[in-house]
Amino acid sequence: MQINIYRLQAFFMPYDFMHLLRLWGVMTCFLLIFALMVIVMGLYPSARQFWKIQSAILVGTYLVSGIGFLFFHLNALLLIGILSAY
Repeated sequence: MQINIYRLQAFFMPYDFMHLLRLWGVMTCFLLIFALMVIVMGLYPSARQFWKIQSAILVGTYLVSGIGFLFFHLNALLLIGILSAY
């Protein structure tokens, strides 16, 4: 049995800005839940240090997801493999 990669990639073709906004919305919810758990545990000595680290995490996550979303149409299976190793 052979897997038709072109047919499989057709499921990932509808890329537009609204899909990216939905992706960022879901990621924001998960990251805020994670931030809430971290702040309740009290791992950071000051609120300023917490927000500094949290903003770096948010910027990095949005940047990687945006780049991944833009390159997703080239080869979706290769990108999923690379990002899962990341």
